[in-house]
Amino acid sequence: MNDNKSGQRDRTIDFIKGAGIVLMVYGHADGSSLFTDFLRMFHMAIFFIASGYLINLKYSRDIHSYGRYVKKKLKGLWLPYVGFNTAYLLLHNVFLKLNIYLIDCVKYFV
Repeated sequence: MNDNKSGQRDRTIDFIKGAGIVLMVYGHADGSSLFTDFLRMFHMAIFFIASGYLINLKYSRDIHSYGRYVKKKLKGLWLPYVGFNTAYLLLHNVFLKLNIYLIDCVKYFV
């Protein structure tokens, strides 16, 4: 847990998260190789470990504070996700008519 009381960012965690992003992009862009298979063993775990290190201690005091934390995350992450996906679902046919979204886009990228 992060006990940094001075309010300053820990640059080590920023570096770890940045390295994780680079490894994730490389792992998804390279296709299939021995090094890519090795990267896939840990590249997502880096983000979970770094995020767990940064959780604030005030959210882990009791069940009510943890519930407020989960509610805050649902409101900030899940609601926008559902909203944008619903809007896309409703506008899908409009995107097709305006040629913004193509049905046969697979033949353009293969």
